[in-house]
Amino acid sequence: MAAGRWPVVERLEGWRGKALTETAGRAQIIAKDLSGDAGIAIYAVDEPGIGSGVVDALKEQQLQVKPYNGGRRGGERYFNERARSFWALRKLLERGEIAVPRNEKLLDELCSMRWKVDSRGAVRIEPKDALRTRIGRSPDRSDALAIWAKYARTESATRLAPVSLTRVSPWKF
Repeated sequence: MAAGRWPVVERLEGWRGKALTETAGRAQIIAKDLSGDAGIAIYAVDEPGIGSGVVDALKEQQLQVKPYNGGRRGGERYFNERARSFWALRKLLERGEIAVPRNEKLLDELCSMRWKVDSRGAVRIEPKDALRTRIGRSPDRSDALAIWAKYARTESATRLAPVSLTRVSPWKF
């Protein structure tokens, strides 16, 4: 989970094996911690699979939710939305336009990620399963950061504190 106000990521956390409702509840607590009593936040959630349950739980609480699907087509320049999001994050980091907490797991995930250009000239980021196999765990932190960066810049004008959630199924090994 990544949370903060553009361009500063104030919290970067990961947890596993929690119920969908607990994940939604944790996100709300963190958002309230960052935004004070106002509790103003948008929740950008990695929607496919079990993430859809978190989307439903947050919507049930009448919160602003931005479902994210990295598998969606990314246009001509990017193979999918995940490639677009990570490429944009890469540019932000290279230019020093985003502040991120020091986190060894995040650094490992970002530095381990591989990419290529396919035959049609589109940027492709390696599949999450391939990265998971190489580093021995899910790249939850880098995923959360890429999703956060996608929404934080555009939502900062409305004074919202984006909270990005990714969650891996506790049943996958």
